[in-house]
Amino acid sequence: MALKELPLERFPTPNLLRELRYLLTLNHPNITRCYALEHAREGRYLVLEYCEGGTLRELINQVEQGLWLPVKLVLGFVDQILAGLDHAHGQGVIHCDVKPENILLKPTPQGWQLKLTDFGIARQPQPVPRESAATGSPAYMAPERFYGQFSPASDLYAVGIILLELLTGRRPFSGSPPQLMHAHLNQRFVCPEGIPAPLQEVLEVALRKLPLRRFRTAAQMRSALAAVAQKWQEPAACWVGPRLLRQSPPGVQVWDLPANGGLQKFYVCEDPSGCRSPLLLRVTPQSLEWLELQTLALGAPPLACFPLAEPLQEVVFLGTFPEALAVSKSSLLHLSPTRIRTLLSFEERWQATWLEERQELIWATAKEIGAVQWLPTGPTAAQPFPEFHCYFRWPWQVPTGSLPRLLAFSEQLVLLVGRGRQWVDMSVLPYPGVGQTGVQPLCYRLPLDPRGEVLSLGERLLFAPSEGERQGGCPHLGVVQLNPLRLRRWFLKGWPVQMAKAPWGVLLLCQEGEGFLSLWLYSKGGDPLAQVAVPAASRVLQVGKKGRVWLQVPKAGELQGFELWQLDFNQLPGEGHAARVIPLD
Repeated sequence: MALKELPLERFPTPNLLRELRYLLTLNHPNITRCYALEHAREGRYLVLEYCEGGTLRELINQVEQGLWLPVKLVLGFVDQILAGLDHAHGQGVIHCDVKPENILLKPTPQGWQLKLTDFGIARQPQPVPRESAATGSPAYMAPERFYGQFSPASDLYAVGIILLELLTGRRPFSGSPPQLMHAHLNQRFVCPEGIPAPLQEVLEVALRKLPLRRFRTAAQMRSALAAVAQKWQEPAACWVGPRLLRQSPPGVQVWDLPANGGLQKFYVCEDPSGCRSPLLLRVTPQSLEWLELQTLALGAPPLACFPLAEPLQEVVFLGTFPEALAVSKSSLLHLSPTRIRTLLSFEERWQATWLEERQELIWATAKEIGAVQWLPTGPTAAQPFPEFHCYFRWPWQVPTGSLPRLLAFSEQLVLLVGRGRQWVDMSVLPYPGVGQTGVQPLCYRLPLDPRGEVLSLGERLLFAPSEGERQGGCPHLGVVQLNPLRLRRWFLKGWPVQMAKAPWGVLLLCQEGEGFLSLWLYSKGGDPLAQVAVPAASRVLQVGKKGRVWLQVPKAGELQGFELWQLDFNQLPGEGHAARVIPLD
């Protein structure tokens, strides 16, 4: 639930009771529910339905910064707004302040559910005597509203402006309140180029100066948009928002990867300081090899080769070159070209997550949780890792046979358990510490695909839909952050097939058509920075600290051969948007 504070100086008692009456009588899926009015010593509060998706304003801000929104998705959003207004108008309530800030987003497994909120200045067709009706937000006010007049057509005028913002990221008029008033009253609306003709007609009718010439009802405007949606065939490249040119891979260096005819994985171990040449780690189910990249083309023998008792599931490189941690079914291993050392052994299923900023590995079983701190060998440290220590046991009973997926925010651990195919139970608790017992987690149930890839960026988690959930709909990522809880979507141009954390944010490998992929560079806030073309079936092996990205790429003309590509994003074109904003160092 959410609390809306109602200070007496801004919300006199008659206004408060009026908004409360409207919210309690308007029962519709696209209008925020009100549960109660609370009086406390600190003040008065409305207890409202909580919408984790934030406001429509936040989504429109992303459109301004380059978010991709397919036209049919925009039409669906506007249809929901009109559905809520149609119900309110049918009950004799005119909102009078329709704007993106007063439209909340409620996440559901089917997508966003939009909800109208803040009926603080809503009116009935017959105004109350001596009460000013010339209030609202000037950027969205119909011409007659500046003279204290209003009707359902006034709300529809505001919806037309929101439709234009969702399509272009811009409003028809801008400026100070007096300038906006003059523009709404006198300046002719000119539809921007690039908007499809059927939508131009809808916008032209919705934004007419005279109320009687606009759509008379929300249902009438809904019908006009439904006709457009029914006939609209969305081209594969028709996306709303600023476009980024698809660039060729920058600064490519290529090496042939060795082949042995069996299962093998490659990892690139890069010196964070850049002083020494990278090493290549080749892992098969039975063995592990360290290879020197500089001599790879010469067929030089491996620097080191070690047998494996069981296949490795994950490898993460430490801040000290060349060392790594490896996770197998029953062990945590420390890897280096000189030896393999077992740090921990488990007799039951376990999960682990590496916290790069803390140089710490958190592990969990169904019964307990613990951590291993990386302490590089130095004058005061004889061993890189201290003895294993279990910090505390779970404060609740984990169901038999179920082991949560373990991830981390910047300050908390996150445990994820799937509930069916469309929901995730997320438990949040502090990092383990010595002596901590009985810590109760914060628990949330979120409409996310529990089977897809999940990546932590520190302040937020990214959820990529699994392959079975990519049929139809708009390509997207689910984005979760805390304090306050927010669940948003990053809409993409293609479905993500791989995600990798990067110094500037995140690197997404997206399938955008038959036979080709794109590498998308996104900031931590979800702003697209650059788009780079890569061959089909490529995989990201490593994202370096100095703007270098390593890919495994199929060799042209060979069924099983692969190449190692190193891309240097420092060589992106200087006039490009990405080169100006990506902090590569």
